[in-house]
Amino acid sequence: MEDVCSPGCPLSWLGDAYCDEACFTEACGWDVHDCIAEDAGCADGCLPSWIDDLECDEACHTEKCGWDGSDCDHGASECYSEPDGRDYRGSVAKSRGGYECQMWSHQQPNAHTRSHLNHPMEGLGGHNHCRNPAGEEKGPWCYTLQPGIRWELCAVQPPQRNCSAKLSQSYEYHRLCPVDCATLLGNGRCDMRCNITSCAYDSGDCGVGLDIALISAGMTASDAFHMFAPDVYVLVVAGVLVGVCIGLLILRCVLARKSEEQKALRGYSDAERKGLDGVHADDIDDSHL
Repeated sequence: MEDVCSPGCPLSWLGDAYCDEACFTEACGWDVHDCIAEDAGCADGCLPSWIDDLECDEACHTEKCGWDGSDCDHGASECYSEPDGRDYRGSVAKSRGGYECQMWSHQQPNAHTRSHLNHPMEGLGGHNHCRNPAGEEKGPWCYTLQPGIRWELCAVQPPQRNCSAKLSQSYEYHRLCPVDCATLLGNGRCDMRCNITSCAYDSGDCGVGLDIALISAGMTASDAFHMFAPDVYVLVVAGVLVGVCIGLLILRCVLARKSEEQKALRGYSDAERKGLDGVHADDIDDSHL
């Protein structure tokens, strides 16, 4: 049996250029750069790509991981406007009877199908906050940890007509830079996870449209610029000059051909010229002149 640094992670998996979930732990050195450019994670099992991926992951729902970005609706208002509380994204985690709520990502003690996979836009996942997926109950509810009581409605405030609570966090990912990119921005190296508009393309490290081959080779945007910029400028200028020369040459040929046709038609009457329609100027018999 091969030695392991954590359950399910053999030592041979470390630094093999493949991100292994089982190896992304502190004991395994965060899979030795396989999952992220920096050699530090925020919590065992919380992959960098899990933060701000529109799913509340239990492993990432910690203060050190920034509460999984916006995925778990951390700090969301208790306000909601739908009568059935389907849009409730608050943090109440006890039922009306005072029972602790079961995490939606757990199947114990109550097995269920109200998961993020089955209801991706209902605010479910690795937390135990009250929700009302699909609006199937009268208000926000949860499965309880109390034996004999499978579920119960929660004691949340009544709905309000004027409420700015967000219905889902789907729009957040498109306007927020992932939390784990905070330490990677502007470090002189292009990190593909941060190469998005909300991160200003890794704060310029990735440029705009940096070739994937260059990134795979470990070359940053600044490296590529300094290496290829002079050659690029020369090629652009040369290309423009060549294009202009070709255009002028074509124009000259067209004008020369037009001039020859006009010379060939001199001396003909209008009636005679009508008979020459479609005849190439080079085929005109000089005897007609």
